[in-house]
Amino acid sequence: MIARTMNHPDSRAAASGFSYSRVFFEELVDAAIAHARKLGATDAGAEASEGAGLSVSVRKGALETVERNRDKSLGVTVYVGQRRGNASTSDFSRASLEQTVQAAYDIALKNGSIELVPFEVMRGRSWKNAFVLLDEAQPSAFVCASDTL
Repeated sequence: MIARTMNHPDSRAAASGFSYSRVFFEELVDAAIAHARKLGATDAGAEASEGAGLSVSVRKGALETVERNRDKSLGVTVYVGQRRGNASTSDFSRASLEQTVQAAYDIALKNGSIELVPFEVMRGRSWKNAFVLLDEAQPSAFVCASDTL
């Protein structure tokens, strides 16, 4: 995730051990949101991250494996009215960014919007494609979610 560090608050250089800078991630996220708006999204969000890790396994007191991993990702959420689409990629190229945003936008267009209504409203309606949510903290509070109301 994008986070300000004490050592490099506004640095254009990547932090030690990483390939990308905070500024790069901010520009990547801004570009994704701008492309979503260009496509016609009513709202959008994006999240970029880079990670590195080391895993060491020991069996019976002896070193068994040492594994190192690195990953990066861009996740995009696009809203079109009440509809939402999500997509992600590990390719930070401009073409991949645009394809990922387009995929999230297309998913949002194809997804039916979900409406939450009190249980009483469902009386006399179809239960097709509906499910019931039960709030355990309030046993008398039932909510139905349906895309066919």
